[in-house]
Amino acid sequence: MQEKLKANINQVLYELDKLSDEIKRISNTILKHKTSLLEIKKQMSEENGDSTQAVHSGALKNGMKILIVDDDPAIRELLKNFLEMEGYESYFAEDGFAGLEMVLKVKPDLIILDVMMPKMDGFEFCDTVYQDPLTRDIPIVMLSAKNTEDDIKTGYFVGAKGYLSKPFSQKDLLQLINNLIKKG
Repeated sequence: MQEKLKANINQVLYELDKLSDEIKRISNTILKHKTSLLEIKKQMSEENGDSTQAVHSGALKNGMKILIVDDDPAIRELLKNFLEMEGYESYFAEDGFAGLEMVLKVKPDLIILDVMMPKMDGFEFCDTVYQDPLTRDIPIVMLSAKNTEDDIKTGYFVGAKGYLSKPFSQKDLLQLINNLIKKG
């Protein structure tokens, strides 16, 4: 009986050690890529050009704004058409850095975010948005082909309120969007 208890305790300690290592790895990744919105605001004010090219569908019936941050033009177009049919205004950015600029310009009600993007990935983007008191209340839905358990855990760890894998169900996405916007 005592040997079994020792074996169980050792197994629990081993699992805790593994979780601790994973948390350290995720934290180090976040700290390594930290970009503050204040730095981006400063850079935006220094630049005279507009690198984000705010694109949106115009005022629609519900007036809610959704920012789509994805480097795939086909996904952006698919989401734009889908969101317009559901009455949402849609805005776009091709990478995480441009997405942060759009967050400041548009002040969206919700963000749909890819993970694998150039310049700044979705995890860093999400963490940056949630670290800023002005933007931390904007719900983020990660929509990504990265769908391992670690990817999903990391998404929620950095602040995502939802995580869907590509290919995705439009019905599931709409339900998640509506639920998150109602809570906000």
